[in-house]
Amino acid sequence: MLSRTDPSTLALGKIIAENGRIDVVVHQCRHMVFGPAEAFTPNTAELYDVNVLSTQRVNRAALPQLRKQKQGLVLGRAVVRGRNSTYLAPYFAAKAAMDAWP
Repeated sequence: MLSRTDPSTLALGKIIAENGRIDVVVHQCRHMVFGPAEAFTPNTAELYDVNVLSTQRVNRAALPQLRKQKQGLVLGRAVVRGRNSTYLAPYFAAKAAMDAWP
């Protein structure tokens, strides 16, 4: 649940207050966990929080303003190479989750 004290809401509120609008939101999450696919650790949960859930928190904070403006862009950048690496399986699973998000 996004709240008024969420860092995403506070940061976007400051940007809107200073500039009156948002033109572009760019997602470039690159938190990685290295290791074999079977070695999921608590770091894996942090990876999903950074690469997937934080992106959604920012979108929830930004989209109402973009709709109000009736314009703006949301861009997501993702790595496209190395998807067969078992040593980066948690990272590529998080990126697949982002690719599947509408």
